[in-house]
Amino acid sequence: MKKGTKKAPNNSVKNHMQYTKTNSKIKSNLLQLLENLEQQILRSQTNLIDDNQIREHDQYLRKLKHIKTVATADPRFPYQKLQLTIDNLYRNSPVKPKRITVVIPVYQLINISEFNPEVYGI
Repeated sequence: MKKGTKKAPNNSVKNHMQYTKTNSKIKSNLLQLLENLEQQILRSQTNLIDDNQIREHDQYLRKLKHIKTVATADPRFPYQKLQLTIDNLYRNSPVKPKRITVVIPVYQLINISEFNPEVYGI
């Protein structure tokens, strides 16, 4: 297909799809390794006698939980909303904007749950 026709896939779309596949494989492998490591730590914890070693093992388990949270969370979440809004602006507008203005109040940057940027195209 010729470039520019509707059925011709965009290279950025191909790259994104490839990245998504690779990223999901890496994420699932990482979570499996973390799960195995956590099981090993829990097995070895039953043999501990010293309080310092027990606390150290508990600390390792807490750190593993944080790593799992980071691995499963989407680090781009707030900015993904912004990117999707800009993409929709370009996709749905018959006249493509030359300049984009993004309005993000400061309280939305502090409290991510309220993050809802306003995007205007000129």
